[in-house]
Amino acid sequence: MPPSATATPADPAQYGAGPLRDIVLKVLSVCCFVIMATLLKATKAIPTGELVFFRCFFAILPIIAYHSLS
Repeated sequence: MPPSATATPADPAQYGAGPLRDIVLKVLSVCCFVIMATLLKATKAIPTGELVFFRCFFAILPIIAYHSLS
């Protein structure tokens, strides 16, 4: 059997801090979603189109930062 055909699990040490880092990132993402939903419900006077625009605008900033650091 060729070595490429066997499935070997990835070593968590090569990717970072392991499961603790993953849990922290997941909790932070949930907190961001809760804050975003709360702010959207608090701003009923702003039109839907503007809300969608600013949501997408501020969502693209971390993506750009991530790609520029990679």
